Amino acid sequence: LPSAASLMSALLCRPCADAGRSWRPALRTALLLVWLSALGAGLGATDEPNYGYGPQGRRLSPWGPVARTGDQRLLVILTEFSDRACTRSGAAWAQRFFGDGGFAEFYRQNSFGQLRYHGDVVGMTAGGVPVVNSSGVECLRLPQTLEYYAGGQYGYDITRCSRRNHGGIYHDALAALDAAGFDFAPYSDPATKQVSNIVVIASAQSYHIVQNKNASLLSTAYELRYIFSDCPGDTALKVDSGGRFVSSQGFSANAYTFCTGHTYDAENLPALGPCIHEQGHALGNVDLYGVGQYSLMGVGAWGPVYKGDYPSHLGAFDKVLFGWVMPTAVRSSQVETEFVLRPSHKHPDMLKLSINNSEEYYLVENRQELAYRGPAAKGLVPDFCPGVLIWHVDGAIARPNAKYWFGNSVNDLDHSSPPPHRGVTVREADADGSLPQTSHECDDTHRLGSGVFAGECARLWDGTDSGITLRVLTAPDGDGAVRVAVRCTRCPDSGELGSTTTARPGGGGTTAPPITDCSGIPEGLADECDGNSTPPGSRMAFDCAAGAEDWRALWP
Repeated sequence: LPSAASLMSALLCRPCADAGRSWRPALRTALLLVWLSALGAGLGATDEPNYGYGPQGRRLSPWGPVARTGDQRLLVILTEFSDRACTRSGAAWAQRFFGDGGFAEFYRQNSFGQLRYHGDVVGMTAGGVPVVNSSGVECLRLPQTLEYYAGGQYGYDITRCSRRNHGGIYHDALAALDAAGFDFAPYSDPATKQVSNIVVIASAQSYHIVQNKNASLLSTAYELRYIFSDCPGDTALKVDSGGRFVSSQGFSANAYTFCTGHTYDAENLPALGPCIHEQGHALGNVDLYGVGQYSLMGVGAWGPVYKGDYPSHLGAFDKVLFGWVMPTAVRSSQVETEFVLRPSHKHPDMLKLSINNSEEYYLVENRQELAYRGPAAKGLVPDFCPGVLIWHVDGAIARPNAKYWFGNSVNDLDHSSPPPHRGVTVREADADGSLPQTSHECDDTHRLGSGVFAGECARLWDGTDSGITLRVLTAPDGDGAVRVAVRCTRCPDSGELGSTTTARPGGGGTTAPPITDCSGIPEGLADECDGNSTPPGSRMAFDCAAGAEDWRALWP
């Protein structure tokens, strides 16, 4: 939920574009906030636990991404408890993940075909035999109760070596499959025998909805090693000294995406969006609070109708981060240059305006569809107006290896160590600053007749002029494409991507630069910070020395 400070900031913002501007009644915003609170965006509830570095034990941004491109085998594990049995068949779950309009299709569409998930849903018969994509309701029965794993903190008490959390569910599921002779080989890397793409489904409702810390769970993306490294003497743990699960046949597993099996009730399949959002963390992204419905990594996880059935598409920043789009760099010019932008949900068309002598830059996309499966086209989102979105990114805050990335606080102004401002924002066409509160409205997008993006609207965070002007010249054509005119006097002359490093697909790219600014690092670790860097393909986005594992474990 937005803070009082962000609400005041929204009221004080000055509009820059006069045309097409509309003011929403305060009542609508108030009702929306109340609704989101009831839905469980209650991560701001004062009675929630704080397990360390960050308020309310918010989700971890993983330190290294799972693969972002190629054909990837995904293993989905269905689990249940003696006090909460599952209710849907493996075949129904397989349709949810790999069928039309499902999990895999979301990522195939948003990656422009570059990330292709294929796989299976595995459960277990009452006799202890693993079954794949079963037509029956056959889930793997875990050895402990839901209440045990919830641990009084909806599965988020990640005390070292304790199995009373989501990591315990994941570990115990893997151990049960291994004991039953399940073959992990089809889902592993043949060279390393590592199983990297795993989603575990727990037959429990979301804590977001039921607010019961003892009988519900909260979805996340995490790694076993943050919980189970250096746990000698516990014979129930099937892990190596680094905390990674190791099967009897030598297959290993560490990272996982954890999703609840139900959202609104205990019978039906869950909303699609939250689990897709958590996979976004597994791919290496952070939560983007304040960008509204324009990214899956914001409140777009719940979609514009706030039920999770129509999750928002990933935004321009996300797609560049994942390496799915190499944006066209705008060169320095004193005159306007025209570009044609096709719809960003179908085509990898994007502009990047880097600013000389600054880590700030802008990304421009043509957003003709707000969310996956087209709720706007179905008449469910009357407040969305297709148009151009302008993203303002501060690369000093919003980049892997920046200190705010570690704590998943890039856009979290309520964090215990907040950034000076959000690292990723959407520059609204009406510039009224309402997006963090309204989640989306018609006047967010830039369209023909909505005015010019320039001057006061296009200032950098230090208050200086970015030198950018942008106008939308045409209404969308039959294919949704628009023409824009752009002038950028402070962009690089070379037309290259500028000084801001663009993320490469997982496992590739260049060695990350050393981290020299260690302010904000927990006491006792700052001295270990300087000079560390990340090798290509590493799952460690930050390599502090002694105690680094303990430090990371503070961020659920």
